[in-house]
Amino acid sequence: PGEKVDLVVGYQPYYTASWSGVVNNGKGFWKKYLPEGSTATFQIGLQGAVIVNAMTGEKQHIGYVGDMPAIAATFRNLRDRGGTDLRIVAALGTSEQQCNIMLVRNDAPDFKDGKEAVKWLGGKQTSAPQGACSDRFARLAFEQTGTKPATYLNQNVEVITTNFRAGKLDGATVWEPTASKIEMTGLAKRVATGRDFNAIDGAFLVMANDLIKQRPDVVKGWLESEIDA
Repeated sequence: PGEKVDLVVGYQPYYTASWSGVVNNGKGFWKKYLPEGSTATFQIGLQGAVIVNAMTGEKQHIGYVGDMPAIAATFRNLRDRGGTDLRIVAALGTSEQQCNIMLVRNDAPDFKDGKEAVKWLGGKQTSAPQGACSDRFARLAFEQTGTKPATYLNQNVEVITTNFRAGKLDGATVWEPTASKIEMTGLAKRVATGRDFNAIDGAFLVMANDLIKQRPDVVKGWLESEIDA
């Protein structure tokens, strides 16, 4: 305790629910709470699964991720197989409309509610960043409405944006701020959120258990900086 540390942090500027990491990076709040001389290198991940993979490979110590990658991270260490021990240490935020957002192409009809909109996607071309919180919401929405799309592709938010522009998608689930960006640029329209399905999404802070055990002072300091952020 008290010795300087060199941390590598995975964060997502493209995911509103984990923007405290963006603030912490930009404002440098962590410098106030970590031992003098410590460094924190922030690395961008396009989605949480990328960050969890980096943490599993022991290339990152701290990660800002959505609910699905956070839960999956805790299974990267199995007693009989070994692996990297990752732990959820804090909730960054919960919502019904941060990660749980369904968009459809602009020429889709007007729907009376979100469930009717999801049913319209039966037999159509859909996608989501699979393994992410938006994927969980899409599967929940399809299951609750008995909807079977013709395709349900694994695409990241950049590819989804491109495919809406090219007219190759009927619908997709994405997170904020990408959802609002796609809407504001006129590429697609929002038709359903977690509010239609009573479905909550969340973002979490994940850390390597080695860091937690060896440097509880650093963990505490980082959480204090999160409060500031």
